[in-house]
Amino acid sequence: MKESVKVSVVIPVYNAEAYLAQCLDSVVSQTLKEIEIILVNDGSTDGSLQLMKKYQKKDSRVCVIDQENQGPAMARNAGLKAAKGEYLAFLDADDFFSPEMLETMYVSCVEQDADIGVVRAKEYDEKTRECNDMKFSIKEEFLPEKNPFSYHDVPDCIFNIFKGWAWDKLFRREMVEKNHLEFQNLKSSEDMLFVYMSLVHANQIFVIDKELAYHRINVSTSVSSSREKSWRCFYTALVQMKADLQAAGAYDEVEKSFINWVAEFTTWQMFTFQDRKVFLQAFQLMHEEGMAFFGVMEHEESYFYMKHEYDFCKFLQEKELLDCADVLFKRLENERDNLVKERDDLLRALEGQKAETEAVRNSTTYKLGEKILWLPCKILRKE
Repeated sequence: MKESVKVSVVIPVYNAEAYLAQCLDSVVSQTLKEIEIILVNDGSTDGSLQLMKKYQKKDSRVCVIDQENQGPAMARNAGLKAAKGEYLAFLDADDFFSPEMLETMYVSCVEQDADIGVVRAKEYDEKTRECNDMKFSIKEEFLPEKNPFSYHDVPDCIFNIFKGWAWDKLFRREMVEKNHLEFQNLKSSEDMLFVYMSLVHANQIFVIDKELAYHRINVSTSVSSSREKSWRCFYTALVQMKADLQAAGAYDEVEKSFINWVAEFTTWQMFTFQDRKVFLQAFQLMHEEGMAFFGVMEHEESYFYMKHEYDFCKFLQEKELLDCADVLFKRLENERDNLVKERDDLLRALEGQKAETEAVRNSTTYKLGEKILWLPCKILRKE
């Protein structure tokens, strides 16, 4: 591949045959043609590798790296090492881009001399086949008035503006290599460290106000669906992030944003665990070690952007471990059960109304009324 590559697109692939064609079609058809597409087969056992090789034969910009299964982080790192582009894009094999995404991002980053470009995104629901807005991917209330900007402009909320995923961002390769950034070797939460440390090292971050990336949800084979098997990864990622921020000499400046991110990330992780044992293990870790290590509760309630996150972290640190965790988990289970019951009651009510309507339509009285009113209705419609 020539050195004139504008964007290298790195796509880790593991048993993604069902979605891979849509993903690859969205990349090879980009309006920006000066790209390279690095596909890293991470030990797939389905037909993913064969499909990747078909695309490689049809398009000289496609490069396939085949390796034993090592996880998404190591697959991205393998692609990162092979990349020659001026900028880097990372796409998951079950997600996809709008046709103009890379051109829009590349042109914007070059014009603004930005190290990172960020676009807005939409969710694509695999079950309903519908696209929904992801307004939470960029939090408007934390954005500075200037654009582009650096973390120095918003040190108290730099990690609260964006989500710690890579697929809606473009990264200048020189900046990544200069700061030795790579994906953390974890089974989940593996991209957070790369993304957030990039935000700290970037001289300019530019937000493109267009929805150009699509994130597929309700996919049973995705990494996020197996997050509970590697539940401790979120904590490992946060510990390393604190260490790297301190090593970069940035921690004191961004401490408020980091503490708020710890509170948000911990709360989200805990409230989305479905397995009781996993929940209790995570509770024990954060109760006995995590809250003190990060110093979360050394700050007053006013220090936090979201009261419920502060309340939950306080709960984690202060309450008796197993009893309170057990009570909380049962409450969460009850809330989920109540929501399911409300939904089922509503569906039954709607079905009942539908049956009643159908019964009326099939009644002799209704049919007779239709015949009696046919002529008057026709005259009225003409008038």
